[in-house]
Amino acid sequence: MRTCWLLALLTLPAVAADLPRLALVGPLRMGPSGVLLRAGLPVDCLGAHEACDSAVLQRYDVVLAGSMWDRGEPWQDDAKQALASYLRRGGRVLAEAGGLPREVLPSGPRFRHHESGDQDDRPFRLAAGDHPLLRRFAPRQRFAGTGAWFSFQELDEVTVLATFLEGDAAGEPAIFEHRVGAGRLIVLASQLFYVQGNWRNDYDELLLALVDDLADGRARPQWDLARDVGDAPLWPSAPPPGRPAGSGWQELGDLACGAWTLDLGAQPRGALVVGDLPLRVAGRRLHGLPGGSLGLPNPAIVRGDDAGGELLGPDRVAARWSWPRPLRGRLWWRGTPARYTAREPLWVSDDFTRTGPPQQPGGIWQRHRGAVCLTGTGEPFVRVPEFALRLRDGEVATGEAGWCNYTLGLSVQLRDAREVTVAIAQDAAGRELTLRCPALRGGPRLVLRDGRGERELARGQEPLPPLQWTRLELGLTAGQVQARVGGEVLTGGPCDLLGGSLRIGCRGGEVIVDDVQIAAPPGAADPLPTVHPAQLDKGPESKLDRDTWAHPAAAWLPTTRRGEVWHAGRFNGPLTLSVPFTVRGPQDSLTVHRGPQRVARPWLRVGPGLPPGRHWLQVSHRGQPAAWLDGRPLPPPAAPAAGSALGLSWTPGAAPLIAGVEVASPHVQELTFERQPVDWWESGGTWQIGSRWPCQPQYAWLIGTAQPQAVLWHDRPWTADLAVQALLGVRMLGRYGDPETEPFERLRLLLAGNGRDPWSGYTLELGSPIAGFSRLYRKRQVVATSTRELPHWREVHNYWGDLRVELVDGQITAWLGRRPLLSWEDPEPLPPGQVGLACERNSLVTPYVAIYGEPGAPRSYPAATASELRTARRWAAARANHRPAPVLGALTRLLARLQDPA
Repeated sequence: MRTCWLLALLTLPAVAADLPRLALVGPLRMGPSGVLLRAGLPVDCLGAHEACDSAVLQRYDVVLAGSMWDRGEPWQDDAKQALASYLRRGGRVLAEAGGLPREVLPSGPRFRHHESGDQDDRPFRLAAGDHPLLRRFAPRQRFAGTGAWFSFQELDEVTVLATFLEGDAAGEPAIFEHRVGAGRLIVLASQLFYVQGNWRNDYDELLLALVDDLADGRARPQWDLARDVGDAPLWPSAPPPGRPAGSGWQELGDLACGAWTLDLGAQPRGALVVGDLPLRVAGRRLHGLPGGSLGLPNPAIVRGDDAGGELLGPDRVAARWSWPRPLRGRLWWRGTPARYTAREPLWVSDDFTRTGPPQQPGGIWQRHRGAVCLTGTGEPFVRVPEFALRLRDGEVATGEAGWCNYTLGLSVQLRDAREVTVAIAQDAAGRELTLRCPALRGGPRLVLRDGRGERELARGQEPLPPLQWTRLELGLTAGQVQARVGGEVLTGGPCDLLGGSLRIGCRGGEVIVDDVQIAAPPGAADPLPTVHPAQLDKGPESKLDRDTWAHPAAAWLPTTRRGEVWHAGRFNGPLTLSVPFTVRGPQDSLTVHRGPQRVARPWLRVGPGLPPGRHWLQVSHRGQPAAWLDGRPLPPPAAPAAGSALGLSWTPGAAPLIAGVEVASPHVQELTFERQPVDWWESGGTWQIGSRWPCQPQYAWLIGTAQPQAVLWHDRPWTADLAVQALLGVRMLGRYGDPETEPFERLRLLLAGNGRDPWSGYTLELGSPIAGFSRLYRKRQVVATSTRELPHWREVHNYWGDLRVELVDGQITAWLGRRPLLSWEDPEPLPPGQVGLACERNSLVTPYVAIYGEPGAPRSYPAATASELRTARRWAAARANHRPAPVLGALTRLLARLQDPA
């Protein structure tokens, strides 16, 4: 849902190149910061001591003040007085009532502020009038708010901008403007900043309009906001073609949904339309492919997607090809009956939150035996959504799949089971392909069983590590079998199994299964993984805190110059870039920048001279640079200057759709709370998907609990020219806002480590309990400190620390909340090492970690660390009065007391 004010703003004349300086104060500020971020407007989130200093506030054009200063914070009175002084001197403020001193509000008996704990939505609508803000919205547009509200009779110094529609506040002001000295104040009566800013899309438009009005039209969105959060990347395309001419065509599906397989049988005949490209089957040949025609095997199977296709037979791949351009549209078939399967729309992912328990009719998993249930964190006082499958001597299986070319992947955490099995179950001939992964000793085995017995196709070396998340994959591609267990690859050779049901099971104990994915194997196009996709959480409507990590625009850093943005990462090696953008005039242009630092270093420019309308720029740097505009090749750009910073800039009439910009690179690793950390290993503490707050158990993130410290390592070393972005918070371990139970201290980001000792490389620590709010260590020695204020203890309850660190040629630079934190240059840089997270005497919560650089080969999990982790878990279970089998339990508790008498 978009409003007319965004369209109207596009017609305004160009304004000054610089953007307004915006500041945000108040403990709960996730909503406004996210709205401004998604619009490409830089904002400074001020700490308590900055909010209390009117001289600091005077540096900003507009200050946004939240209303959550109602719990006895010792600094709230000083902050309100600083805000009043800023207003009287001509400042512009957008605030909620709880964040304002009484002397700046209208006075007199006709003005009343109603404190209400009601959290139900109160609908309101913008009022009629001549105010410039009111003309930006449709007359009938409705919004919603909660909490406190105002009532007053008509006051000369007040302009009502919105009124409530229903309930006890019907007819009363929801938003009004008030003049204070030389300044302008807009007040929101409801708790819109916090609640609406996290969960309501229409709130984005309202808040941006209010800020832009206070900034005299200089805070217009930097880029198009036309996409809802969480949608798939937007690709410009022509409307899908209609039904092909003639009769007898069968509509198979939408190409935009993903990969497909068409089984033509032993005697194929007919015609296929892929998007708008026709293919024809005649004389046992497939005609119309790029480059000519191909002979058909027996039986003939065609597999394709919008990038290319391949021709399959029982023993081999007859041919692979790429379409001349990415395809969109419909898939049509006419001829002899063919079996069609649209694989990815049905099977792209199953995290056990969308299909229900396996025993429910109609679910994906149709059969099971043994003990099977859905599980959360397992802690009695904090339950998270049922997101994973727990098997104890159990098994689940799908119905008949009927595919011939796919890869089954899943994440498993071995608890105490002796073996985990993944199988492509029996087909019509009674054959079954099974990957067997034992625990503790012996490597994985790839086995094919038929009526004549069992045949081993391949054997690995490494057993499954206990208590660690490991990725298992079993692929069957045109008669070739391949399996992967962690970083170990097993190749099974020829196999004539074409399909069957899928089965997951374990024996001799318990295993946790999550993130089941069935996808096509890499084809000729070899697509690179997309960086920072719009992955959403498991909260209501999948929009909790979407402003910080779920939106693709969060990866881009707007500058103070209008029309310029830089990516948060650093890109080494292969890279592809896709930029949808709009042009309004013949002089408009778009420029791509690459270089060692974030400075305007042009690499590729398109325009001026482009026709008005929507365009699509594609850039590929995989060997030799290449570029396309609207599908047509451009002269290849020169190789970029050394360095890996990536940026975009544009003229006032050009506007890229940042939410639709795609960057793809194999040298980026991302960890989100939606996926289990299979590329990471634990070397201390307990790491699990869990809830941050006991009162909101429906939201799940990755949590590390210290015993006494928790450490999580990525399994690859990373070379220099490295960037790491991590969102860090702390778990609520007791009362709300208690500094003893939510301490924002000893949260650590590790660089160049050895995968075992958290002090073996560079350690950046937020919240040091000793002098200096943040510290940088080099092998336990402090080399740099920052006295920048960290969040007040009342604010920590909902705070995400957006930490970004770069390591380039021995220079370490860190930003917190997109503001500089510290910098230091190592005269003797450490060799490349692993990246990690750690905390001590605390619980670290993270929804998102991204590593940009050039990774080395995966390292094996250290056997000594694995043994230490198992021992620590055993002692922790003994101290928690865990009762396994009586004899084993008594022995475990005895060992725990000998090791830790306390």
